[in-house]
Amino acid sequence: PTPAPLAFVEEVLAARKNAKREENMAYRNLQSRS
Repeated sequence: PTPAPLAFVEEVLAARKNAKREENMAYRNLQSRS
Protein backbone atom coordinates (compact mmCIF):
# COMPACT_ATOMS: atom_id res chain seq x y z
CA PRO A 1 0.00 0.00 0.00
CA THR A 2 1.20 3.50 -0.77
CA PRO A 3 2.02 5.54 2.33
CA ALA A 4 -0.35 8.41 3.01
CA PRO A 5 1.08 11.89 2.46
CA LEU A 6 2.64 13.24 5.62
CA ALA A 7 0.43 16.33 5.57
CA PHE A 8 -2.67 14.14 5.53
CA VAL A 9 -1.41 12.05 8.45
CA GLU A 10 -0.62 15.16 10.49
CA GLU A 11 -4.07 16.55 9.71
CA VAL A 12 -5.77 13.36 10.90
CA LEU A 13 -3.71 13.27 14.08
CA ALA A 14 -4.47 16.92 14.81
CA ALA A 15 -8.18 16.38 14.22
CA ARG A 16 -8.16 13.36 16.53
CA LYS A 17 -6.38 15.37 19.23
CA ASN A 18 -8.93 18.17 18.91
CA ALA A 19 -11.81 15.72 19.15
CA LYS A 20 -10.27 14.18 22.25
CA ARG A 21 -9.85 17.59 23.88
CA GLU A 22 -13.45 18.59 23.14
CA GLU A 23 -14.59 15.24 24.52
CA ASN A 24 -12.69 15.89 27.76
CA MET A 25 -14.14 19.40 28.03
CA ALA A 26 -17.69 18.12 27.54
CA TYR A 27 -17.10 15.42 30.16
CA ARG A 28 -15.80 18.01 32.62
CA ASN A 29 -18.85 20.20 31.99
CA LEU A 30 -21.11 17.25 32.79
CA GLN A 31 -19.20 16.56 35.99
CA SER A 32 -19.39 20.15 37.25
CA ARG A 33 -23.10 20.40 36.42
CA SER A 34 -24.20 17.67 38.81
